[in-house]
Amino acid sequence: MKHKVDITKLHESAVLVDLTIHSPVTARTDKKVTASVESIHKLTNGGRWVKAIYDPKAFSDLRSVDYEIREHFTNSTLPFRKGCESIITGELLPVFLEQHRKLTAKRDKIADKLAEKFDELIEDSRKRLNGTWRAEDYPSSKEQFRAQFEVELDTLPLPRIGDLKDPTLRKNAERAVEVRVNSAQQALVQRLAESLKRLGDTLQDGEKIFRNSTITQARTALANADALNLGGDPDIAKAISSARAGLEKFLAEGKEDELRDQPAVRELVASTASKSVREFEGIIQSLAGLKA
Repeated sequence: MKHKVDITKLHESAVLVDLTIHSPVTARTDKKVTASVESIHKLTNGGRWVKAIYDPKAFSDLRSVDYEIREHFTNSTLPFRKGCESIITGELLPVFLEQHRKLTAKRDKIADKLAEKFDELIEDSRKRLNGTWRAEDYPSSKEQFRAQFEVELDTLPLPRIGDLKDPTLRKNAERAVEVRVNSAQQALVQRLAESLKRLGDTLQDGEKIFRNSTITQARTALANADALNLGGDPDIAKAISSARAGLEKFLAEGKEDELRDQPAVRELVASTASKSVREFEGIIQSLAGLKA
């Protein structure tokens, strides 16, 4: 018999979260230049002239930390509503929030530095864009510029389905949440399978050079997996435990060079990862059957 999450109690152990990252617009379509080019070359719908209104290099640190914030969010949550909120368990939420605050604080410092250089950025753009520079493309002050940097993290409660009195409404709500929870569970197992497959495929090639991120992704996926196992599905828990028992000590921080330099260890980890992938792929098929 397949494990089923108690939907009526899910709100006690999980919440919904939504992440939105705001940044200044760094490129704009210049309609005047576009029209001029089309006129000169006698074009019709020949394209658009898009100009970089700030030096792209100035925002490289911001793009880097934005990637970190999104990656941390993705690794700590599971998709719940397509294009909308994700779900996170109460167990993982405090750890997630602590790191999220550190990353947003890091981003705030970068944004502060960019705001302090606002006049320099404008002057650089004025010179670089020459006759295509337009004042209306920019905020009127560094304060307005700084206000364009914002990270929103919304936390929302899950519906208390047990409180619904109408039996039809309650049944429909339970079914809708069941479908989303099942999809979230599939996403968790798929994440584990993909990260370990990437690890196994990489290590199987003894000559292949790999980045530390290959190890980090697998380590993070396993570290968060138990806390993201909604309702404690025993099959998923067993597969996670098995993968962790065989791989955890080899994926610890500082072990990357050992995997690079010791062929026997590399082969063992590749084999263990491949075995875990097969287990997770079997669970994915089982969950897909449950969904159907």
